[in-house]
Amino acid sequence: MTGEKEAPKPAATVLLVRDAPELEELMVRRSAGMAFGASAWVFPGGKVAGADADPRWDELSDGDYRDYERSLRIAAAREVFEESGLVLATRAGAMARMPTPEE
Repeated sequence: MTGEKEAPKPAATVLLVRDAPELEELMVRRSAGMAFGASAWVFPGGKVAGADADPRWDELSDGDYRDYERSLRIAAAREVFEESGLVLATRAGAMARMPTPEE
């Protein structure tokens, strides 16, 4: 080990909270087979994937975000869906979906 630190990787975490009748927060349990934090209860989140930075996400956004900001928001929504099955985004009543590499 050289003592050099690795640069932080872009990632996003989401705290979903509701106040009904007591404060509740969504947490997911990590798989027992994970190398880091096995079986731990965590808030949904993870690293930004390459597809999260795809500029085509901009047409589904309700804001004017720079590429980096948008990729963090997309990563957050994607991670919540992947880890809990909850969809955080809709547009005009239609389900949002991730563009495929072929599009």
